[in-house]
Amino acid sequence: VSTWTLNTSMQTGTVLNIAFSPDGAFMAISPDRYAVQVWDVTNHVFLYRIRTSFTGAINTMAFSPDGLVLATGHYDGMVRLFDVQTGDLLLEFNTGAVVQSLAFSPDGQILASGGNFEHSSVQLWSAGSGSLLRTLENSSAGITHLLFSPDSKYLVSASYDGTLRLWGIRP
Repeated sequence: VSTWTLNTSMQTGTVLNIAFSPDGAFMAISPDRYAVQVWDVTNHVFLYRIRTSFTGAINTMAFSPDGLVLATGHYDGMVRLFDVQTGDLLLEFNTGAVVQSLAFSPDGQILASGGNFEHSSVQLWSAGSGSLLRTLENSSAGITHLLFSPDSKYLVSASYDGTLRLWGIRP
């Protein structure tokens, strides 16, 4: 990286969405919104594909902080959590709205989801059980990005209308 020299090229096909595991060992890509491909970055090897339905198009992906879980957010309102090593489905739950964005808290206990312009709230979920912990009402457009601060004190939401909101997280 210090020389900005091309390390390698990987032929993955079209990429509409991409996420790196925190340790950089895995990369998840969505080639067409109807599947996720997981790649071993170290060995430059395709590992497996997770398919979804037409109504379940993938809008967003996020790795857990420990890199063991991949969360996907879908057009049909579903959030699905997969075991990164095997691709097995661990948990799924319905948010009730198109999922535009996802973010794990630094400790991996909370998964935040952001809705689209019709349901622009931020929902906080237990990453272990999928139970809804809290809804943060957002009066502006859909949530394009979510990000927890490294100390877990704040959650930032970004909206299509250009509004950033800094939410204080209670223990």
